[in-house]
Amino acid sequence: MANQVNVLASALKQLSLKPTSAPRALERLAHGQPILDAKAAVEAAGLGKDGLPRLCLAPARWREVGICLYDEGLCIGPTADAACGEEALFELRVTEEVHASAMVPVVPTEIRPSRMTKSHFILFEPTWKVAPKPRDPALLRHLRGSLFAVEATWAMTKAEADAMAFILGASRDAWSEFVASVS
Repeated sequence: MANQVNVLASALKQLSLKPTSAPRALERLAHGQPILDAKAAVEAAGLGKDGLPRLCLAPARWREVGICLYDEGLCIGPTADAACGEEALFELRVTEEVHASAMVPVVPTEIRPSRMTKSHFILFEPTWKVAPKPRDPALLRHLRGSLFAVEATWAMTKAEADAMAFILGASRDAWSEFVASVS
């Protein structure tokens, strides 16, 4: 029990809260329910040999969790794409951006609450499925209908450059010169 009070006190201190600001946590602790600092647990578990988080935290109502792991930290979302638009939740940093997803375990019926709410989360050891690196050949600005202006390009494959040249009715060399001028 004393260790649980220390965990709670540490978490409240990190969040700049006073113990009186967390009555639900104190009430749960008083009833003998363990208290976990999930952020500290995920960060302490760190990254596995594959460079992905060894533990994950996801809302219990999600079927899948996506992550975006980059130099600013770890973001989670219902998909890897959605995660990239979120604020970093965990202090796990890498030098190269990684997108991955994992299935969220289903809570067994014998312990499942009668009503799953937004406040229910699952902490689990995920089996990550790494998403292929996206190939973004061009940044486009929508004009009208199906017309777009090409504002910039990067990391184009030969097939993408050929397709753009064909669409524009230009040779690949002419397209390459244009790409060089806007990049």
